Amino acid sequence: MVLARQTFDFPISYINEYLYSQLSKYEDINMAQTGTPGWVPFLPAGQSVNINDIYNDLSLSASNSLPAVVYYDRMIRLRTSSFPVGKREQVLYTVYGDIANCTNIGSVIFQTLDREDYSAQDLNKWMAENKATLQSKGLPMKVFFRNLRVFQADESQDLVELDNYRRGSIHKYIVEYDYHLKDNIDFLESTRDQES
Repeated sequence: MVLARQTFDFPISYINEYLYSQLSKYEDINMAQTGTPGWVPFLPAGQSVNINDIYNDLSLSASNSLPAVVYYDRMIRLRTSSFPVGKREQVLYTVYGDIANCTNIGSVIFQTLDREDYSAQDLNKWMAENKATLQSKGLPMKVFFRNLRVFQADESQDLVELDNYRRGSIHKYIVEYDYHLKDNIDFLESTRDQES
């Protein structure tokens, strides 16, 4: 099913898709699955969070370990200069899952997104290589990332309310990203051609 292209772009959508593609490379990371093709277990935090409800409709892995679910919340838009083209925002990722999953996911988040402009280059390249898939999900491809960095928001916590599942954990990370928007949806391809 091809979705209509959105008029406005949402940078977090690309970070979520990219991060999920990186997490999917590791067999040691057990992400939640629903059976819906193309579903990414990154959920907006605007919904009320009842951790037991999150897991009622999800499948446990063969080892019966708690699959990871990630909530994201756009926190703040920062004004870094008087030049209005460059944007800076932050997103808070809250990772729910078993302790090993949360630790492994945190490692991937830091390794993938905490390399400043190198992370942005990798993300832009991945977007260009996956343009058809992203556009099939309705993403207009107007975002160009310039910089990413990661901060751990607070200490991890145990989930004691998950009495029907194995003991879990919550980890929180803030991803700060610099980007700009362009009207030309093919700018990534021209940028990639110039870099070659």
